[in-house]
Amino acid sequence: MTTKQTDTRSALLNAACQLFAKHGYSSVSTRMITELAGVAHSSIHYHFDTKEALYTEVFRQVFDFDNALDYEELMRQEPYVLKTPEGKSYAIHRIVRDYFKRNVFFRETWQRELVIREMYEHSAVYVQLTDTIFRFQANRRREFFHLLKPDATPLEAYFWGNIPESQGLLYLTLWPSTEQFHDADFMEELKEHVIKTTSIMMIQLLDLPIPEMLR
Repeated sequence: MTTKQTDTRSALLNAACQLFAKHGYSSVSTRMITELAGVAHSSIHYHFDTKEALYTEVFRQVFDFDNALDYEELMRQEPYVLKTPEGKSYAIHRIVRDYFKRNVFFRETWQRELVIREMYEHSAVYVQLTDTIFRFQANRRREFFHLLKPDATPLEAYFWGNIPESQGLLYLTLWPSTEQFHDADFMEELKEHVIKTTSIMMIQLLDLPIPEMLR
């Protein structure tokens, strides 16, 4: 891909991010996206084929899949991390922290608005997003749970794997109003508290020791 093509693709993604977050999937046309991006209308089909594919790619960008930390990546980084109960607790905390930093405590307001809109006003692409993004993350954690507890039941794995999403959705929804009444220091403390308590919950459900960093 040439530099010009890369710039065009980035311009389309940036425009789509802002428009989808502000207006929702159904209210945004491909013409609106290309006009805001300042590129030819045909470019959206060249780079993404359909509006649905572009919307899915926007979510992949928001959740930053390329830099996500799951248990396999953690084991590549630290091969012996799951050899001890303490190491398993540490691994859970690392994965939970990564999830919240990438998927809940977004850098940009539009990212949070986009995710909340999709969660509460399901678009025509919701099923596809669930299969490729939302369910994928929870399923990876369920695999991790079975690695930590091979005799776990499907119900146990389902509940454990979805804890971060349930906590994340709660705080995504509460965040705008919470920010109105508390300063930046409080918000940073709240982020750490959410990560800490979610990690402890998931660790305790596996009867693992609480790491010193979380006490």
